[in-house]
Amino acid sequence: MSQQAEARSWWADVEHLRAVIEDRRATTPEESMDVRYERVHREERERRTVQITGRPVSSLRLVEVERRRPPRTTMERLGPRPDRIAMWAVLLGIFCCIVALTTAHP
Repeated sequence: MSQQAEARSWWADVEHLRAVIEDRRATTPEESMDVRYERVHREERERRTVQITGRPVSSLRLVEVERRRPPRTTMERLGPRPDRIAMWAVLLGIFCCIVALTTAHP
C-alpha cells in the first residue's frame, strides 16, 4: 500500500471530526484574542495581596533540635551482652586447643 493510499484511508477515518473542530474554532482571530485577554484580567483580579511586615503572624514556637547521642562507654557496650563475651572465650579456648594439638610432638 502506497503512502498516498494510507493517507487517504486515514483521512477518510477522521473526516467527520473536521467539521466539529472547525465549529469550535473562533470565526476571527480577534475573537480568540479577546477570550484570552479576559481570562488574564479575571485571574489578576482574583489574586490576593500579601503584606510583608517582617514579623510572623503567630507567636514563635520552639523547634526541637535533633542532638546526637554521646558515644557509649565500654561498660554500656559490653555490659548488656555477656553471652557474646562467653562466646569469644569459648572460641578462644577451642583455638588454643587446636594450636596445642597441632604443635605437640608425638
